[in-house]
Amino acid sequence: MNKRLLSVILILLGILLIFIEPYLFSVITGVPFWFLSLKLVPLSIIPEKQLMVEVNPVVPINLGELITVKVLDAQNGTTIEGAIVKILKDGLNFNVTTQIDGIAKFEYPGATTIIFVSKDGYRDADPVVIPKIPDEWVTVKNYQVITWIVTLLASWAPAFYIYKKRKE
Repeated sequence: MNKRLLSVILILLGILLIFIEPYLFSVITGVPFWFLSLKLVPLSIIPEKQLMVEVNPVVPINLGELITVKVLDAQNGTTIEGAIVKILKDGLNFNVTTQIDGIAKFEYPGATTIIFVSKDGYRDADPVVIPKIPDEWVTVKNYQVITWIVTLLASWAPAFYIYKKRKE
């Protein structure tokens, strides 16, 4: 038998086996064939609704600041009531449910926080990460002092260099 014909037969047998296998399993186990044949439809071709998540503020600056999570239908922009907003921080988690306006609120705990959003009939939204607030912020006052020192050094450095060159 030629190799090409053999490979075609093997491919056809493989394809046929995909459709026959649920039927054979159904006969052996007694599980209804219609239930087993569901696996013939890849889930990737069934359209899924998607969630869109808006977090405000994205980077909070104060401990205990109110974080607002708004959950929308990605296709038409309508708010989603009853979505589960799972907040994970330091290994602990708690859930908040969105209200009729699609909004869930919680106080920022100060640590790195991961937000997961899910709703029946929708694909889970991508997680949102809120970073940990730094132990110390560079304030405007500190920034002004740093700027003053840099300006002073930048203005005196060329004068000092010229002075040294003239001395030589």
